[in-house]
Amino acid sequence: MNQQTVYIVYFSPAGTTRMVAQALAHEASTAGYPVVSLDLASRSTDVKVVQSRISKGDILFAGTPVYANHPVPVVMDFLAGLSETEGAYAAPFVTFGAVSSGVALREMATMAKEKKMTVLGGIKVAARHSMLWQSDAPLGKGRPDEKDMAEVARFAQAVMGKASADGKAGPLPEDALNYQRQEVQEAAKAAGLHVIKPMLLPFDVNIDACTQCGLCVENCPTANITLEEGPVFADRCVVCFNCVRVCEPGAISSKVLPFIEADLHKRLDFFREPAETVAFV
Repeated sequence: MNQQTVYIVYFSPAGTTRMVAQALAHEASTAGYPVVSLDLASRSTDVKVVQSRISKGDILFAGTPVYANHPVPVVMDFLAGLSETEGAYAAPFVTFGAVSSGVALREMATMAKEKKMTVLGGIKVAARHSMLWQSDAPLGKGRPDEKDMAEVARFAQAVMGKASADGKAGPLPEDALNYQRQEVQEAAKAAGLHVIKPMLLPFDVNIDACTQCGLCVENCPTANITLEEGPVFADRCVVCFNCVRVCEPGAISSKVLPFIEADLHKRLDFFREPAETVAFV
């Protein structure tokens, strides 16, 4: 049994980042590493306990979907809450809905470096766009596929191979995750969850249609919804639209949803990022 522990910490409202996390866990377990997996949407795990246990020699795979060119804040909050741990290793992973992976990998790697961790790699994984579940031809349809997941497996093996080099693992080159064009980087500075939330919220609520089934509460990854006469929203929403997606009676809906697909297709011309899974090691 390997003395190093592999930590896999992720946030996955739509499930594709979880798929990647599970593949990473499988590779680590197969290689003989003890594995600790933490879904940041889980309400049963003490995040601070996991943060406190990551130590020298351990490997942290931290994953997020890309929202508005950036990591979801809860993932960055996890990284920011780590103690400085020189000798620990980090390898961020992101899923992106075939439009843009933004600057998410770079931002996560930068935060890990601030915690004195050695960044060994990063991977961006093409996925079906989570906002297009109603579309017949969504961006990223069928992704991640078998080829994508094979690349995830190779990435995990490469990172673990580097980390096993008796403390001599070389870090990822400084500019390896700085792959976006300057125009995209500038656009990312003006983007973010705080920018898009006012555009996408509030959701429309039809109390008369609410059956009190609780699916919106169960599927909200930030525990943002409570049920009274109908769903009531707090201020922790990350606009994943899970509540809209699972509400079959239509008690929760969105006026902007019908326009999102056309808007995303327009953005393709600007970002010009191939819908490919790419590992950096």
